[in-house]
Amino acid sequence: MAKTLVDHTLMKQAEIEATDEELGRDDSDPAFNLITKSYYKYQTERNRNRKSVWTHSQHVHLLEEPEDEDEEPDDADTVLIKFHHLTPVNLKRYNAVKTDTTKIKLKKEHFERYRHREVSYWQNMIPNVLKVPIAKKCHGVQTTRLSFNHRFLAVGSVHGDLIIFDLWSEPWRPIRGLQNASSVEDPIIDIAWSLDGSQLTTINQEGVLQLWSFVSGGLAKSEARGLDLKTDQQGFAPPQLSQLVVLDVEAEEFVFQQGPFTSMNIQDGEQWPSLAAFHPCMSILGTQDNVCISLENGDIFKCDMEERLHTDDTTYKKVPKLIHKKIKQDEPNCIGQEIESELFRHHRRPLLLIGFLNNLKDMVSVDEKGYINLWRYNRKDVSSYGWFTPYKKFRLDMSKMMYAAASNAKPNVLFTDRQAQGRVTKTRQEIARERAEVQATIDSLGLSDPWHHEPMPTENTVRQVYAPRGDIPDSGAIFHVIIRHAATQQLSTYFTKIYKPNKVPSSRLLCCKQTPSGQALVFVLLFPEYPPKEAHMTVIVVDLHTMSVQDMRRDIFLNADQYEECYYKDVISCDVSRPFGPTGTEYLFLNHNGSMSAYSLTSGMTVMVTREPTAPMPGFKGCRLNSRQVQVYPQSHIAVAGTSGKLYAITYAKRQNFISAVELTDSNTDEDRRVMWKAYQTWEDHKSAPVEIRVDTLSSELDVPVHHSVYMRALIMECMDKAIQDVEGEPFTQDAIESHADIDREENYLALKSEVQDRATPVSRPETPDTIPQRTRPPTIATGLVSAPLTRQATEVSQQPASEPSVPPSRATGSVPALVGGASVRPSQHPSHQSERDNEDVPASRPETQQDDNNNDNNSAANGGAKPNDDTGNSRPASNRQGTGQGGR
Repeated sequence: MAKTLVDHTLMKQAEIEATDEELGRDDSDPAFNLITKSYYKYQTERNRNRKSVWTHSQHVHLLEEPEDEDEEPDDADTVLIKFHHLTPVNLKRYNAVKTDTTKIKLKKEHFERYRHREVSYWQNMIPNVLKVPIAKKCHGVQTTRLSFNHRFLAVGSVHGDLIIFDLWSEPWRPIRGLQNASSVEDPIIDIAWSLDGSQLTTINQEGVLQLWSFVSGGLAKSEARGLDLKTDQQGFAPPQLSQLVVLDVEAEEFVFQQGPFTSMNIQDGEQWPSLAAFHPCMSILGTQDNVCISLENGDIFKCDMEERLHTDDTTYKKVPKLIHKKIKQDEPNCIGQEIESELFRHHRRPLLLIGFLNNLKDMVSVDEKGYINLWRYNRKDVSSYGWFTPYKKFRLDMSKMMYAAASNAKPNVLFTDRQAQGRVTKTRQEIARERAEVQATIDSLGLSDPWHHEPMPTENTVRQVYAPRGDIPDSGAIFHVIIRHAATQQLSTYFTKIYKPNKVPSSRLLCCKQTPSGQALVFVLLFPEYPPKEAHMTVIVVDLHTMSVQDMRRDIFLNADQYEECYYKDVISCDVSRPFGPTGTEYLFLNHNGSMSAYSLTSGMTVMVTREPTAPMPGFKGCRLNSRQVQVYPQSHIAVAGTSGKLYAITYAKRQNFISAVELTDSNTDEDRRVMWKAYQTWEDHKSAPVEIRVDTLSSELDVPVHHSVYMRALIMECMDKAIQDVEGEPFTQDAIESHADIDREENYLALKSEVQDRATPVSRPETPDTIPQRTRPPTIATGLVSAPLTRQATEVSQQPASEPSVPPSRATGSVPALVGGASVRPSQHPSHQSERDNEDVPASRPETQQDDNNNDNNSAANGGAKPNDDTGNSRPASNRQGTGQGGR
């Protein structure tokens, strides 16, 4: 009864809208009957099939969607960014073809080597699951944001609390806390950090934007208990952030209240903030006082908070800006609290992202329809109305060309090894001969990468469809269809058929992220099924310098249920890692309905997946996560941190009282790292990432807190000890090693002290050799074995004052070769016997080195009694002490 009433109501309403009459057509009208029959026919078809399949998998879904009523055509200078010409990485073929030049063949070879080694390298990334508890009062985590150096993680809760963790401590330690004292939930929907990490902004769901300082503002014990923030072993309790500015939408503080914009009435009603970012207009002190705020209508405010932050300081003077100097205006425009603001206007829809090119240059913004604008803070880009306009406008073409076989065209079969049952028309020899001829014809065609690749397990074959080069006309073009045997790759069938193009729009823009380097944008688009293509997600990268798509497109295929979840639910989350040092690339970490995976943004290869321990994955050599250990909620969001030489895939969700992190530790050997990095450098299109944002698994920190120069000298000493032990065939005792270390440390610091004094006190060049001052620094390396940084030490040994510490036992024997910079050299190459070639490189501030050419007697004495030259012209160092197994040097 109820169902019939609903159907009748719907039909009546449809009649009213169609005829523009209150009663519509009469039930006896033939047109009414026709519409009614069609309605019930479609309803029966819908009930017979699943609703999801009918709505999103039939051809009716592929028709061009009507444009929004308020959508205006693109500006004439808007550039369309297309990507459907890119071949997905899973369809690319890197084997050389006849038409390839030598350069292209070499490039393919290098890239093929790199992509395989990259996946193999990730096989030795060891995962470890970490859990950071969050207070139950927080009701889960709404959003997170990493500071630019990836040291601090700001966590915004569903209740409206804010906690900041220090990722450099083990375990992660909360260092700041902020509690929402109200019992009403007010989730934090956005967090933004300044470049130096000294300030951050938060936006709550109720439309409140707050600017915070990292300087401690104190924290009551009751608030600490409410957030479960306990003191550490040193008695440290996380203090509160200091609140600097509060802007509330209910107080109409996001509306222009002073200036020309007020009289122009350019805003329609109150607008709520959705995103924020610190503008890189830095002062000479490195501070950022300008905050960019995005509103729901697509407008962007650039708010100058400097005066607002120092209203109580009457002696404060504005600090000059180092970059992006402020543009002076005759009459400034101000929003609430008299905050001077500038307007950037062009978007008509809510923004997904606000960023800056290279994190310091022009502003980039992306809205939910794929419009990308580049903004330059320049007077030339101010419109006649007074607001800034983008100097470059782009739109991502969120559609791709698909192809379907023409229904009225028959295939032209040129070869097949299949024969009708019961009929033998060709012998095996004839089939083999014909197969070879047809294969030669296919090779001569120079076919590029296939447009479609489809395994057919029931027939043990693989089907590949090749599209012709260039644009396909609407009338269609001839495609080549090749079917091969899966086991032998022999040709099974080859035919041609006419395929027609069809532009398939994207169902949804799932994600948009800017890389940590600020040089590219990563988009994840959802596409429906279009036979023979399955439903899938497409990952593309847009270079912000050239505003073109990079040659990397990754298609992630979905079944019907997965597509429905992606279309209707929030089950997709992604983030981009910092460049990983050994491989040189950034990675896209993707959480799809509780399954975490990672993809290279350089090669497009899958380097990490989540699977059951017993699930077979033939051919996969990357990192494999155990789904029983890595438990991720279907609607969890993901953030990727890169710090302390490790990668962290951080997941969080609403109503989840903890943060989960997968710690990825590099367990590859040094040789593996060198081979991996060499493969990346050999590839012609590789890019070098700045060391400030790179995640290097090898730390440059010293094992002991000593000066770098002293540490390098100690390394040279160790090389000499190893050479002595190799020659004698007997290792040093532990007591001897410790004794050598103590003596070396003392001698190396004395040498460093003397060197620092020499550099601090400039010495003029003497007129005669007799006036050359004598250096009192003892040598760090005894006779016979010297290092490159310690040359010209021979004259100093015999001139060493008695007050200085004695020279350590000699590490030289008559059979040990001299070492220069860790490399073995011939005795004739000893630095004390070099010619004028060395003197030409000696700085004028070191005149004592001139003695080497004038005091041969001193040289022989300094060499421990060695004769200057023998009959062959080589010096023969004589050891004053023989090395022994007891550690004598």
